[in-house]
Amino acid sequence: MKSQSGSTGISRHIPLKQRLALEQKIKLKRLVKEFPYVSFYLDDDDLKSNMDSLLKGVGFVSEHIDVKKKKEIVKRSLYALEKSHLILVNYRRKLDGSNILSFLNELRRHNPHKSFKNIVPVFVANVVSNKDNVIFRALSKFDIRFAIFLNPESSCAAKLEKLFNELQTFQKLIFDDIKFERAEKPNVSRANEKKSKIIEKYKSLLKEAEGQIDFHPEKAIELFTEAIELKPEFDTLVQRGDAYYMISEFIPAIHDYREANKLSKGRSDPFAKISACCFNLVRQSANKGDKDKAGEWFERGVKAFHKAEEIIEKIEKDKELFVEGAPECTHKFLILALSEADFRDYGMEDEERKINSLLSETLQKTKHIDFLNADLDLDARIDYAILLTRQKHYEAAEKIFRSLIQQDVDNAGPAFNNFAVELRKNREYKKAFEIYTELLKYNVPEKDIVIQNMMMAGRKYAQITMAQNKAEKAIEIYEETIKHAKDAENMEWALCDMASAYLEIQDTERALMFFNMAIKKNKNLVESEQFKSYKPLHGFANAR
Repeated sequence: MKSQSGSTGISRHIPLKQRLALEQKIKLKRLVKEFPYVSFYLDDDDLKSNMDSLLKGVGFVSEHIDVKKKKEIVKRSLYALEKSHLILVNYRRKLDGSNILSFLNELRRHNPHKSFKNIVPVFVANVVSNKDNVIFRALSKFDIRFAIFLNPESSCAAKLEKLFNELQTFQKLIFDDIKFERAEKPNVSRANEKKSKIIEKYKSLLKEAEGQIDFHPEKAIELFTEAIELKPEFDTLVQRGDAYYMISEFIPAIHDYREANKLSKGRSDPFAKISACCFNLVRQSANKGDKDKAGEWFERGVKAFHKAEEIIEKIEKDKELFVEGAPECTHKFLILALSEADFRDYGMEDEERKINSLLSETLQKTKHIDFLNADLDLDARIDYAILLTRQKHYEAAEKIFRSLIQQDVDNAGPAFNNFAVELRKNREYKKAFEIYTELLKYNVPEKDIVIQNMMMAGRKYAQITMAQNKAEKAIEIYEETIKHAKDAENMEWALCDMASAYLEIQDTERALMFFNMAIKKNKNLVESEQFKSYKPLHGFANAR
């Protein structure tokens, strides 16, 4: 009696996984030869529990990326990408908002010149067919040629069979590409050789520029400019714009972001970065006393901000097409722009009110994102905590700043210094003084600036305490300030403050001691304009 069998002659009575592996071993022979190594990361439990044995049964050398933290997933995937593995990725939306697109963005950030054509995203989702093009348009930006869609209602067996059948289609696609590339190689013309050299030079310039941007942005600008002359691309223009931004050349930065936008109109970051540039130019103009120009830059900044918001809203409306949802922290650069929109002390009350309104709306729109998550971008977390502080959500802001320090003690400087600066601007001098004092326990660069800021906050805190008729408490604050800032610039005025506080409690001896210490710091103190405000000390001055 003949056994039932399919077209491959494989018995249908053998276990499903074994049958599927045997069938696909024949059908995927060319793909196994071209990509002997397969790395896979799968959030779908059915696929994950069966994939390793099936891939090995087909003939692949299988590598399961079995980690939970995003940075580890990215690290392992980058290694697989570098080794030219075939990569299967089923990346569901995470609680922090990250998804397949943000995952691919992270890979691109670390390896901007690597082709992603051997990455195959796997979606376990119901997708409306007439909207498929939205997904493929998003994936095509990463040079991804193929994606697999599996019905979430299907059984595990049906999902697996569908996935491997889809790999056959991918095999045909990839081999058509490979065949074309190989056919071209024996007949490379001189023009193609020249083009190849240009591409290599372009890649070399980009690599060198990216190595220089953090430490020598001016040099990076020169290198990016050479690369752009060869090939103006979106990412290169944005990076040169970022380099200009770093050296406060905001108008050239705006130009680069606008040119980048012409190459990719579906991205929000150029508009958000233009907004950040404009808000910086508001302050520059206001400092020069040109309020009209400051107002013009403000309107441009708000317009660019809203344009970025519109694009982000469109992205998020399309997120139902992806089980994973919208890209990770899409508001990152809007948060940056708002952090730059600090117009306190510039006499721009109307602009301040408008920015506070935008700030409140943005905090509301991003409240679902977990900014305590160590996998999120460091700058985005700092900027977000700054915005929380400006809105007087001090407890939530402090949690983020402290989580940054727990993650890496070297984050103490940027975290606590930004927190204290915002507290001081909000006239929360007590808390600012405490944070500065705590910051001095860490090994931070430019500690003299921290000490100077701590002294300013301490003096303000003590002066408020004095005004509340708490002279003894004020003296304690001055003592703590002087202990840390004994060699700081303008320390003589803290000593005058201390002398005035002792006079308030009628301790003339100690008041005179601190007055004399102030004179030693600045021999011209009594003749200065500022000393006129210290009327209780004028008796000491006259007695000299």
